[in-house]
Amino acid sequence: MRAIKEGVRVPDGCFLAYPALSLHPKTYSPSYLVAIDDQLLPYSVLKLCIQAYVPEIYKAEMDPFISPVFAPDEILLKMPPVRLVTGTRDPLHD
Repeated sequence: MRAIKEGVRVPDGCFLAYPALSLHPKTYSPSYLVAIDDQLLPYSVLKLCIQAYVPEIYKAEMDPFISPVFAPDEILLKMPPVRLVTGTRDPLHD
């Protein structure tokens, strides 16, 4: 997205492995709820990671560089082909 915004050549494609596309601190998805008691990556750890990356006073849903899922359509339409890899029980998969 930065390349699109700056007007430089975009990559021919993107490969995203387990991407965090929405860091909105108040978003609860089904996979987050499953992670509440996950042995390897419980929800409390996910929340700590988000808080470390996004200050509480910051509006993550307003910045597509923090939460790409909130990027405007005009930017998304200029994106190269994207491949996503995620696991079915990954707490970030939805």
